[in-house]
Amino acid sequence: MLMQNRKRFLKHGILVPESGQRPSGAHRDLVHDLAGVPAGPTENAEQRFIREVSDTCADTVLISSETLWPLLAVQAQAERLIGCLKSLDLDIVLVVYVRNQPQYMNSSYVQNVKTWLRADEFPAFARRALTQHAKYAYSHWMTFAERHKVALLARPFSQAVRKSGVTQDFLATIGVTSSSGFDTAIERNVSVGPFSVEVARTLGRRIGGPNKLTRPQADQCRWAFRSELRKRQIEDRGYCGLTTSFAAEVEQRFAEDNARFAQFAWGKPWSEVFASDVGRSFEPNDYLMTGVPADRRQLLGEVLASLEPQIDAILSGSLPGDSNRRRWTLSALKNRFSC
Repeated sequence: MLMQNRKRFLKHGILVPESGQRPSGAHRDLVHDLAGVPAGPTENAEQRFIREVSDTCADTVLISSETLWPLLAVQAQAERLIGCLKSLDLDIVLVVYVRNQPQYMNSSYVQNVKTWLRADEFPAFARRALTQHAKYAYSHWMTFAERHKVALLARPFSQAVRKSGVTQDFLATIGVTSSSGFDTAIERNVSVGPFSVEVARTLGRRIGGPNKLTRPQADQCRWAFRSELRKRQIEDRGYCGLTTSFAAEVEQRFAEDNARFAQFAWGKPWSEVFASDVGRSFEPNDYLMTGVPADRRQLLGEVLASLEPQIDAILSGSLPGDSNRRRWTLSALKNRFSC
């Protein structure tokens, strides 16, 4: 949305830099360069960014990348990135969207499975997530803002905000009072459902896990996976691995941290800001918990059988000389889904 509306933002005095911007619109290469961790094909993104800022008449510069989250978690990287921005006489406002933890864990799991064909099951993933305090707890951003002398602006990625429109909420947050004239009809990263998760997990088990894939291979596998579902017109949304009891356990685990953060960010209790998210009941639809529905067993086997040679070709073509890579067997897939 930022990339497609670059000229419109400029009319509002906001520069959306072209430097280090991926085709998706994210400033992934730029933020890595600024943090001293080059990570992409864009060369000299930092120097081109400095020229863009020097040449613009805009009074605001807008950088967006989800990889800022892990980059800023490393002290040396955070100091370099923030130091570079401050050297350009920029006052920094860090805008961060936070989510109620059970829903965040559920969404993170789906994203991991469909992006990297992860084979682990949701309960194991969620239990590990409970120990990842820096990712799923938010009060450390308060300390971060104070240490680096930057302003912190937090927004709730709540059910209410998503329903009314995240794009509209973001525009209002950065001072664009109306989305009129902006192209906001952008394809969203829609969550998939239990059928897609089961396909991706099964493929992940056959591959041997995400560590067996390079990023280009993972992208190719994901493209093949999505194309297969679209070709067969399979509608599959709303995966849920959560149970009501586990969601309550997660909320209790982060209750104290959430209370501190909500008071700092909004001056309100977390339960009030996330009124539509906290304390919800959940009914898991993960096939590992419910079993594969009878009307989907044959389709599941057909999809996996179709994807088998495609994924195999990606692996063998991208990793020449790896004679030890396991090959899939159609019989194994049939056996698994025939019962």
